[in-house]
Amino acid sequence: MYSTPEMRARIAAAPIQPRRLPVAPLGKLTIGALLAIVALFAILMGVMIREVIPPVAVLGIVALALAGAVAAGWRWAPAVSASFAATVVGMYWPIMAHDLRHPEEPSFFAFMVSFLLCAAVAVTAGVGATVQNYRARPDGRGVPRWLSGGLATAAGVAVGAILVAAVPRGGAAAGVTPEILAALPAVKTVSFKFDQAEIRVKAGETVALRLENHDRGPHSFDIDTLGVHVYMPTGQPGLALFRAPRAGTYTFHCAIPGHTEGGMVGRLIVEE
Repeated sequence: MYSTPEMRARIAAAPIQPRRLPVAPLGKLTIGALLAIVALFAILMGVMIREVIPPVAVLGIVALALAGAVAAGWRWAPAVSASFAATVVGMYWPIMAHDLRHPEEPSFFAFMVSFLLCAAVAVTAGVGATVQNYRARPDGRGVPRWLSGGLATAAGVAVGAILVAAVPRGGAAAGVTPEILAALPAVKTVSFKFDQAEIRVKAGETVALRLENHDRGPHSFDIDTLGVHVYMPTGQPGLALFRAPRAGTYTFHCAIPGHTEGGMVGRLIVEE
């Protein structure tokens, strides 16, 4: 196919789309959300868990690199940043959902709410910045009218949820005196393991166990076949109270996603 003089003139007159552009407001918001995600990862590992989690550290480095790419003005960077934030939420959603269902661990609840807020901002701003980068004139990439109201609403919901979660509430051992609780046999968690692989009880008796979480993250004590599900927050004892059924072997474990697979599992042996 041969070009005509008219076609060549149109091509010559068409504006050349630069690969890099000055950072517009939505791009700056994307950068802020990514940097907030990096800060949250640092708080999780440096303050809450006090242990480096390699996958989380890698994700933090990726988020920092993407923030740099957006700041450099690469047109594609906001889209990749939005995909990154959505992917991280998808990867860790089972853990996030578990922590969101248990506001009795305020620090982890606040972390998850804050992370989801930052991820939502990164996705929304990243998509909006990408559309502007490819469809709007460089001088026409202003602040959308919905931005301030949307951010205020999302921040208000997040802060409200965190404040509600911070209200003290009774745990699994509510109504039991410290003296009675201290006299019960204990099941402890240390270094993401139960301190005993076997618990032996008699058939038909009522079992009362003091649950102590000595790790920096939350756990749970679950015997699915008996309907036992007790959350174990950090820093306070819990109580597992149930009736032992007929003789047999039952499995107890931590139901937080990934903990059973990591070795938080044991056997409840019910003897005649």
